[in-house]
Amino acid sequence: MTFAQQLNDYIHTLGCSAMELAEHSGVSAAAISRYRSGAREPERESEIVSRLAAGLHMLAVQRGKILSAEEAASVLNLTLPEGRQQYPQLSEHFDQLAAVLQISLNDLAKSLNFDASYLSRIRAGRRTPANGEQFVDGVCRYVVRRYSTPEDMAAVAELLRCTTVELNLDNYYQKLNDWFTQRRDRPPVQLSRFLRSLDEFDLEEYVRDIHFRDTEADEEAYCPPADMEEYDGLERLRQGELNFLRATYNAPSMEPVYLYNDMPERELMADRGYARTYMLLLAQCLKRGLHLNVIHSLYRPVEEIIRSFENWIPVYMTGYVSPYHLRRPVNEVFQHKLFVSGSAALVGEAINGYPEEGRCVLFTQPEEVDYFRRRAERLLSKAVPLLEVFRESDQRKLDSFYSTAAWEPGVRRHICAAPPIYTISRELMEEMLLQTQMPQEERERLLDWVAERRRGIEQLLKEYPVRCEVPELSREELERYPMCLPLAHMFSSREVRYDYEQYRRHMEQTEAFAQSHPHFSLTKNPDPAFRNIQLEILENQWVLISRCCHPQIHFLARHPRMVSALQEMRSI
Repeated sequence: MTFAQQLNDYIHTLGCSAMELAEHSGVSAAAISRYRSGAREPERESEIVSRLAAGLHMLAVQRGKILSAEEAASVLNLTLPEGRQQYPQLSEHFDQLAAVLQISLNDLAKSLNFDASYLSRIRAGRRTPANGEQFVDGVCRYVVRRYSTPEDMAAVAELLRCTTVELNLDNYYQKLNDWFTQRRDRPPVQLSRFLRSLDEFDLEEYVRDIHFRDTEADEEAYCPPADMEEYDGLERLRQGELNFLRATYNAPSMEPVYLYNDMPERELMADRGYARTYMLLLAQCLKRGLHLNVIHSLYRPVEEIIRSFENWIPVYMTGYVSPYHLRRPVNEVFQHKLFVSGSAALVGEAINGYPEEGRCVLFTQPEEVDYFRRRAERLLSKAVPLLEVFRESDQRKLDSFYSTAAWEPGVRRHICAAPPIYTISRELMEEMLLQTQMPQEERERLLDWVAERRRGIEQLLKEYPVRCEVPELSREELERYPMCLPLAHMFSSREVRYDYEQYRRHMEQTEAFAQSHPHFSLTKNPDPAFRNIQLEILENQWVLISRCCHPQIHFLARHPRMVSALQEMRSI
């Protein structure tokens, strides 16, 4: 059966019109007409097929018929030839390349003899070039011609996940072209491990484990040098970092701390005793109320990056850490370390590949510390946020994000730890809040917030699709893994737990919400990967990771590499 025949069969079986399918899928009626006539076929495994499948699913639900989006997409894709998968990620890669190099679509359109609005639709995934090979060739030639400075090529190298040594003018075009033809790989399992660490994090256990209350746990006496102190070799480099933290913790200054390091961490962190002491001293600095500005280096092996994030989860939870990154690598040969606080500065360097020959100098003289603080401030001005962190004190910032993000165009996915708060009835929520003996003022505040969230999502669903995944649990599973109302966005101090009947009622209300809102598709997951975190995704734009239980916290990721990996994870 051809694609046109299968699509017509679905439309006939569901008793719908092409116009209805267009409204529910976001694919234009003109495009659907061409697909039905056989005049055009979409790419296999493309966004167009996914949207048509989602629209067919919504129409099936409206008519009381069973057809999942996954089943429809699978059947439709089987009618399309394998050979059409030459550029399965064209729109996504085009979007990433345009964002990294800040390509002017108007200039590119003139070069390719295309309309700029047409390029914009390709970038958004709403159109597929009729000749993918010709389009990719034109884009690659344009980039090689216009974006060949060392800074531009460094940015492209990071996007292609190679070094600037591996990418040069001789192979620039071919590597870009090869990248466009790559199939989507499963993201590294380390990212799942990072999310699982966040999901399972227990603050009290962490406090006990590292003796957070016991500031004498690090008993080594340390007297900062009167002038400067040098460290070389791995063992001495470790000692230098610990002495910097001891000098920072013991000094009266409350100046913010700046930490930048693109020197290898794997060798340093291989010593577990050092790693434990390092995190303990960081915890002591945070306990004093010092704010850390951490500029992460993303030009490392992915496993090393994710492992670093895992180590930083506890300190992120405090809200006293602001993570940043530099858009482009500083250097592929020389590596640097710049740690600065109000009382000390640790400055180091090494040649890439020779960490054992690295050298650091610890300065404590005020004039030297002031000089390096200015350098750290200038470096921070060149950095951009890696993760925006929202805690209770950032409620207004989180509200501001929602007020703008709510209207950004695109497909959304909600991977929930409980049925979404915007589908619960006021009666059920009032019943659950009353069980906690919550003050009336706080109850009314939460009820008003939920009503506002529902109005917002209903307004959004008039234009854009939302794909929602919720956990489907048995009575026994709910007793084993208690579930709470998802109130993290309001930083509620109380856990409002479901009993099984309340959970089933909320699930039924979510199903009813899906039936009454055509652009809302619901998937039930009997084996959820996470219990305490949920993700809100605007595809190819941002991912908001929210921890629903204490300590409640939100991480907003906008970096293309992180967003791509998070939204591609099938295990969630």
